[in-house]
Amino acid sequence: TSSLRASGAPPGLAAAAAAEEEEDDDDEPTADGRAYCLSMHQPWASLLVAGIKRVEGRGWPTDHRGRLWIASTAREPTALEIASVEQGYQSRFSGVHTASLSSSSDGVGAGGGGGGGKGRYEAVMDMQQQVHTFPAFPTTYPTSALLGCVRVVDCVSNADYVARHPDPSTREENDSAYLFVCERPRTLVLPVRISGQHKIWTLPTDVAATAKAALRPASARWDARPAAAPAEGAAPAVRFD
Repeated sequence: TSSLRASGAPPGLAAAAAAEEEEDDDDEPTADGRAYCLSMHQPWASLLVAGIKRVEGRGWPTDHRGRLWIASTAREPTALEIASVEQGYQSRFSGVHTASLSSSSDGVGAGGGGGGGKGRYEAVMDMQQQVHTFPAFPTTYPTSALLGCVRVVDCVSNADYVARHPDPSTREENDSAYLFVCERPRTLVLPVRISGQHKIWTLPTDVAATAKAALRPASARWDARPAAAPAEGAAPAVRFD
C-alpha cells in the first residue's frame, strides 16, 4: 500500500508558495452548506492538487463551482503508468517553453546580435531558469486518501475547451466529454485515509473542517515563468504568475 507521506517540493519553492498570503475566497458556503469531493485514480489525483494537472474530465457535466476536495481511489498505479504520465507533462511543459525560447531568439544573427531579439545565450539562460520553476512531481501517490482541493471555475465541453486552446501546447490531452477547469490547487500536509464514492460526493463536515486547517499551496504552476534577474547581491526571486 502506498505511504501517506506528504508530497515533496523544493524548499525554496515551498517556502515561496507558503509565503503567499491568498485570501480564502472559495470558502463561500454552498447552497446546502456541504463540502464536496471528487474521487480520482492515481497518479492524476495527486497531479491535480499539485497544480501540474489543470483540468479533469468526466462523461457528465457539473454545476458545482468553488472548492472541490480531491480523493484518490483504491486503485494502485503501476510504476510504468506513473512514469508515462509524468513524462507527458514534462514534454508539455518543454513544448510551451521551447516556443518562448524560439520567439525570444528571433532575428538573432550569427554574432548573437540582431534586430531587437534576445541573444542566444540569454535565451538559453532563460530556458534553464524556467526548468527550475517547474513544480516537483509528488514523491508518492497515496491511494484511498483525501489529498487536497482545487477551485472549479468552469465546466466546458471538450469541443469548447479545444476551441479556447487551439494551440495543442496550451491544453491538456483529454478525451472526456466534459472538462472541469480547475485553479488554486492546494495539498494536505498529510493525506487522510478515506473511502470515496462515485461522481461528486459529500465529504463529512468534520473531515472537511480538519482538512481545511492542514492545507498548503501547491509549490508552483506548470506554466510559471521566471522572474527578472535580481540585482547584484540580492536573493533570487521566484514568481508563480
